[in-house]
Amino acid sequence: MGKESNHQRIIGRFRIFTLLLAWTLLQPQAVTAHNSSYGYSNVTLTEVGVRYELLLLPDEMQPVLNLDLDQDGTVTIEEANQKESELQNFVARWMSVKADNTELPPKLVSMEMTERGVGLQMIKLNLDYDFGKTVKEVAIKYDIFVTTESPTHHNFASIVSVDGSTREFVFDKDHQILKLRLNPNSPKEAVQRIIKFSPWILLILLVTTGAFVIVLGYLIRLRTKRRNR
Repeated sequence: MGKESNHQRIIGRFRIFTLLLAWTLLQPQAVTAHNSSYGYSNVTLTEVGVRYELLLLPDEMQPVLNLDLDQDGTVTIEEANQKESELQNFVARWMSVKADNTELPPKLVSMEMTERGVGLQMIKLNLDYDFGKTVKEVAIKYDIFVTTESPTHHNFASIVSVDGSTREFVFDKDHQILKLRLNPNSPKEAVQRIIKFSPWILLILLVTTGAFVIVLGYLIRLRTKRRNR
């Protein structure tokens, strides 16, 4: 009986440990799904404009824009489409895209529901920003939810430049502005970077040359003295 009792206690403890482990593993997903505030941005720079895919959580947009029209607890793409003008105004108010310091108005081309991660539904807004002229620099200021609804909001951005180079950036309350050169790896941009830093290069050359002249003069005087002796 004693051995059977010990065996049952071991099995019972193992079951409890298994349940606790399963609960622990599932806990972060539940917290992320319900309490985190985040979005995604896919930004593509072209010679004529910016193609911007903005992904946001419907649950975060609902209190601001009242997207759940039938109040059934979920937001559908049909409901979002009925709020198209409000969504475009929302983006224009809280996200700024400038080309060489000129504000560009957003054009909401389309929207769709897309799945990100494991069963996570997000609204994707497909936006166009047209330059209308040749530009050198684009500046994006992201303030969606950051200073209003959720100071902990993060937006994870992937950027593709004209030359095909890529980079990553995370918008948050401390990093709301992203500046992008239209073609950062082109020969023209490389020359401009050299020109930009030329005053520092000139200063370094002058200091180096001055130090060389001083040392050379000292060595010449030292050699002259030795000869005179």
